[in-house]
Amino acid sequence: ISLMQAQENSFLPKEEAMIVNSGEAQYNGKEIVLTGQVAVQHELGQISARRLSVLPVLNKDKKTKFGFLKINEDIHILLKEGGELHCEQAEVDYAQMQALFFGSESQPDVVYLNRGEQKEEYQKKRPPLELKSIQMKLELIRESNSISSSNKTLVKQIEADQNVRVRYNEDHLILADHALYQRIPDEKSSIAGLLTLSVKGTLPLCTMTNVNGDRLSAYMIQLNTVDRLLFLTRPMGILYMRREGQPIQSLEFSSEELVW
Repeated sequence: ISLMQAQENSFLPKEEAMIVNSGEAQYNGKEIVLTGQVAVQHELGQISARRLSVLPVLNKDKKTKFGFLKINEDIHILLKEGGELHCEQAEVDYAQMQALFFGSESQPDVVYLNRGEQKEEYQKKRPPLELKSIQMKLELIRESNSISSSNKTLVKQIEADQNVRVRYNEDHLILADHALYQRIPDEKSSIAGLLTLSVKGTLPLCTMTNVNGDRLSAYMIQLNTVDRLLFLTRPMGILYMRREGQPIQSLEFSSEELVW
């Protein structure tokens, strides 16, 4: 099934068809409901799920147009820019240019992977950045291609709330209350960005551990995926110095800033 409307009748760009494969499709004059093994080629990327609904919304001119996707059960989205999302519930609103992702009682986590930063030969390994939380909000943006005269939808930023866990570079594990991931323009990576982790109150602090056994806490932790740098604000903790043939030494410290 190919779903495409003229540009003046849809939020989706004219050149971006939504191509769908599903077990069943129903249309009641307003809402299109797809069920079964649903697979969608969409301007956001490749979407697979058990159920997907396409609904009309009102635009700023108060005209009804198709521009709202409601997706449920076993959702897997391969974003065009290289990111990857897994969750159980999702809503994509093209009138507001935003998308909301949630878990379920049995599968509470929303998972974002920036697998697109990896070289092809490392694609099967753990991605350099894995972000988990109870819910995520994506702000979308359309960018035009001057060569092909077409538009594409990209993720401008990601906000993650509640029980935020970040695994970075197969080494560091960071825990926080809130995360904000903002794209940084970079020729080498379409999804390179700055991840800012924070807590809602003054305590408990963000915590970071790694495979070396180091344990740090900080009021805020920023991770730059372009330069591979960690910035910690008012950190404190313990570091372990391991040298071959020598006993392990520990260092307890606190400072105003730390660059890792």
